[in-house]
Amino acid sequence: AVPIGLQVLYSYRYVSSRLGLSSEAMGVPPDFTVASLCSLLLQRFILYVLPVWRFGFPYGLLWAAYPAAVFSFLFMLNTQMAHLNDGTDGEAEKAVSEDWYKHQLAHSVDWAVRSRLHWFLSGGLNLQSVHHCFPTVDHSHLPA
Repeated sequence: AVPIGLQVLYSYRYVSSRLGLSSEAMGVPPDFTVASLCSLLLQRFILYVLPVWRFGFPYGLLWAAYPAAVFSFLFMLNTQMAHLNDGTDGEAEKAVSEDWYKHQLAHSVDWAVRSRLHWFLSGGLNLQSVHHCFPTVDHSHLPA
């Protein structure tokens, strides 16, 4: 599932880069603080260790994996709906334009733009073209 894989990969990159075990620092917060490490460990404990400890391995694994699988399905549904459809160039073999912004707009589409419900449920993924043009802007600042 996407969330579990990304969390494990992020944890590995975060801890290894901060402890000097890896020179790769892309996507890692610049400051290594006790609070950030404690919050990371607490989150992993609550989401993965505690359910297995409380319910046993099979049910604990199900308890942890079910929300991750639902999130993965919804994430893929939202992103694919915004990229692979008749309104975009989808998986065109050649670039539509040399201009990066034009390319982003040609390969993504917004849907349910004025719906606060879709914005909330998708985490802003319904505003894909805006997200692609301004990827560092948090979805809470995007119009809905």
